[in-house]
This record gives sequence, C-alpha cells and structure tokens, in this order.
Amino acid sequence: MFKDFHDKYKCIFIHVPKVAGSSIERVIYQTDKWLVGHVKASDYTKFDKDKFDSYFSFGFVRNPYDRVVSAYHYLKNDSPDPCDIKWGRLHINNLTFEEFILSLQDEEFKEEILSKNHFSFQYKYLCDKNMNILVNFIGKFEKLDNDFKKILNILRRKDSLVHINKSKH
Repeated sequence: MFKDFHDKYKCIFIHVPKVAGSSIERVIYQTDKWLVGHVKASDYTKFDKDKFDSYFSFGFVRNPYDRVVSAYHYLKNDSPDPCDIKWGRLHINNLTFEEFILSLQDEEFKEEILSKNHFSFQYKYLCDKNMNILVNFIGKFEKLDNDFKKILNILRRKDSLVHINKSKH
C-alpha cells in the first residue's frame, strides 16, 4: 500500500478522480508515471494508521457538477485506459450528457454509475465511514493554483503545477 515515494516525500496524496490528480501526483512525487491510482484515505489507515498519521496527507475536491461533466466526457471519449473505454461503451456511449443525467433517475442505472470510481462521491476518498475527515488538507479544484502553493509551502517545496490531462469541457 505505502510506496517508497511516500517515505521519500513524507506525504500522501489522495487522488480523487477528475480533480487534477495526475498533475498533482507528477509534481509531488517527481514522476511522469501513474503511481498509485485512486486509493482512499481509509484504505491507508486500515493498512497502517500510525504511518498514515505521521505523514502530511491531502486531497482535492471539485464542484460536483463540473466533475460529473468531466468524468462523463473522459469515460465516453478521452480515456486511454482499455477498461474505462469498455465501461464507457457499455454504460454511456449511446447517451448524450442530458440523457445520461436523466437516466440517473433510474435507481439501478444510478447505482451502476456510482460504483465507477470516476463518479463515486468525493467524500469517500477523504473521509472514513463516519464522515470524519482523514486528511490534513483538502484543497479545491476551483482554487487549484493557490491551494497547491499552500501544499508546496507545507512540504517546503519550490515546484510549480503543470496541468496535464486537462478537461476540455
């Protein structure tokens, strides 16, 4: 669960899907590789709570509507991941965005959509089952540059954020 780069940088970034995570991860962990994926803070605490608590942990959240728009288009058109492409073809490929939103009124469809990590509620990544926030800092996508600078200051880093995988919607 914990990787060498967590130990090296003494921080844990919780990557909420469709909230600039690829950009943040590359700067924080000094890499151009996909490192961890969408691991929830609660998973880290279940594995080793003391270690998790000893590192600076953070994540970002995004306006839910904007995140749904981004996830919809990513899974329908933009994802390079074969599993995402297959999932998109099966669930949303034949739906316009408006049809997709209206289809969420169907409980079975809604449950299937919410089971996909790109649409899963953001709090599930950053909180425990009792809704207690597990991370030290939650930034906002809408204030990404400013909040990311705060994180860099906390970590005593001089890097800057380069946006990759940026949504076109």
